[in-house]
Amino acid sequence: MRRRLTSGSTWQPYMPAPPDPVGIMRSTINRMVRDNLALENPLLPYFPKTERQSIEKFRRLISSLDPVISPPNATDTRADHVRWETKTQKAYHALHGLCLILMSATSIHGSQSDLKRVLSGIMLENLEVALAWIAYILRTDKAAWATMFSSFSIMIIEEGELRAALINSPCAIDCAVEIYVSATDLLAYGFKEVWPVLGIIYEHRSSRKMFFDNLLSRPKSTVRTFVGNIVTIMEYVQSTLDKTLEEGGDLFRCYENVKRTHSFIEYLSSEVRLSSYLLERRYHTRFAKITMYTRKFMTDPVHQLVLADYLGHIYEMSSYHPEHSVQIILDLLEMDTLPVIADGLIKCQSTADAHILTKSLLHIASRMTSRRVFTAVEAALGRIPEPVLRRLAGTRAYSSTPASDAWMLFQVVYNHRKAALYQAHAGDPIQCQNTRHQELFSFVGRRGSNKLYVCSSCLSVTYCGQPCQSDDWDRVHRYECHILASDHRALTKLGIALPPRLKHLHLVIIQRQMDDMGDAYLINSTQRTLVHALGPTALHSKSAIHVSLRSQIGATRPEEVLTIEEYRREAQKWYLWSGVRFDSLVEQAKANEHHLVGYRFASGDIGPIYHFLLLMDFSNPELESRQSNFSRIRSGMVQIQYRSHEPEWQLNKECKEPCCM
Repeated sequence: MRRRLTSGSTWQPYMPAPPDPVGIMRSTINRMVRDNLALENPLLPYFPKTERQSIEKFRRLISSLDPVISPPNATDTRADHVRWETKTQKAYHALHGLCLILMSATSIHGSQSDLKRVLSGIMLENLEVALAWIAYILRTDKAAWATMFSSFSIMIIEEGELRAALINSPCAIDCAVEIYVSATDLLAYGFKEVWPVLGIIYEHRSSRKMFFDNLLSRPKSTVRTFVGNIVTIMEYVQSTLDKTLEEGGDLFRCYENVKRTHSFIEYLSSEVRLSSYLLERRYHTRFAKITMYTRKFMTDPVHQLVLADYLGHIYEMSSYHPEHSVQIILDLLEMDTLPVIADGLIKCQSTADAHILTKSLLHIASRMTSRRVFTAVEAALGRIPEPVLRRLAGTRAYSSTPASDAWMLFQVVYNHRKAALYQAHAGDPIQCQNTRHQELFSFVGRRGSNKLYVCSSCLSVTYCGQPCQSDDWDRVHRYECHILASDHRALTKLGIALPPRLKHLHLVIIQRQMDDMGDAYLINSTQRTLVHALGPTALHSKSAIHVSLRSQIGATRPEEVLTIEEYRREAQKWYLWSGVRFDSLVEQAKANEHHLVGYRFASGDIGPIYHFLLLMDFSNPELESRQSNFSRIRSGMVQIQYRSHEPEWQLNKECKEPCCM
């Protein structure tokens, strides 16, 4: 089409309007009704023109579905097989007709119309029969996938009673699993059409659990097919990005695809039972690649910050794969993701903006007990541009910013890790875990050796030699050994049991953080306050536990006294990293003249919360003037309260309707 230019005008190319799927479907169905077009469906030769005809035809179609699905065996006669094929074809055409009538009720009359409500009520009365046929046809006829997916999606995509019934129906979840494992080319049907159905299932707690349980009850090959179909999203997004950059197009649509992909990856990685299947396909490096690639042309600061947050989430999601967490972090660091996180930090305008990136930095820091991770971080820091480092360091021009605060926490852990690797420090926790270690040294007239002795039963408690081990067994360890052994077996099965020396190194870093920020003084002052204010005999009743809480650097919360029952309930919510269950600590308190003090330390209000349960000896009257390691951490008594296996994005998207309450 030519356009004649007038004086002073400029030529502009014709830009077609973006496609409107709802408008296209509405116009198509209107044309089918107006022109009385013939349909390739013997049960619905022509489309109904009025609401009354639609309702009557809908009833006839759904009543034609046989409630008994019993396919013939291989030994049955040919006539039996022919009859079954005829019944299956009839069910297929009935579901196709039901799908078209529901689409017309939604697109022409609206999702809240009387016709849609009447049709939904009819479908609810026969829902299980329709779902059973959809699942059967999906399993047996790959060519019918598109029609069956349309039939299922039109029922679940609109809010209402029909969706509420579907998300709580095991048969509907069985259909959903079949949809996502039966497709030979899942994305050929359309990215925007396929994934909203799965998103609705994921957002509802009950349906999400049923979906994963159903999927994981199937053969491993089926689970691999499902994960492969999901990972195909990232290949599609990558190809779309390449095509858009070469030919021109809507970059924002590519950005939306990355957002949608992030949502599904986060849901899937939260299911720990899928960890090995996801890691087989290296989902973390695939997603990091497309995220960093998208960030190159989405230059707006808001979009750049969101994409940096997605990389931070990948670091956090590595905690769902504890056996492979170190390797995942190493893979991400090799892809130069740390400079992207640093760049995202300087774009943060508030502490809330920096929340995710700060948590990812602290997650990396918590893994720097591994020498390989520390070396990779050291190399990654060298690749961060100098201007970015200056801003993160908090110079006079940029002091007291969310970026400088977050980077300071990361730098503190990094420096302590570096010092713990290469030099000793006065006041470090001793590797011998007998609280009377110093007294026994002077009693036996010798110093401890560098050799470490581990209890052969629990493999959790270490000593410097036989005198300390014998003394600790009589006083404490025999009451906790069997529980520590049970914990060690469970942690080994989860892949997060630390060797004694690595566990000790972890505690050295924590102790130095506490010393550097004044927390060791807080512990000592708490002990003196307890002894002098309450008296040692007042604590021997063991009816309560004194808990000293500190939630932010430079700010303390008042001490609390919790009953053993209250503290037990809190301890049961913790995610164990290493250490001992609360019951064994109670047994220790009953076994001797010691009292338990729980100490809570966190790097600000983000990151892991370390619960130190200290065994304190009040039997010495010279406690205040005594200079020893009595208040140091015993590595068998550390619990790290970490975030639960629920993705943070999901918590904001969680369904709050009665169906999931």
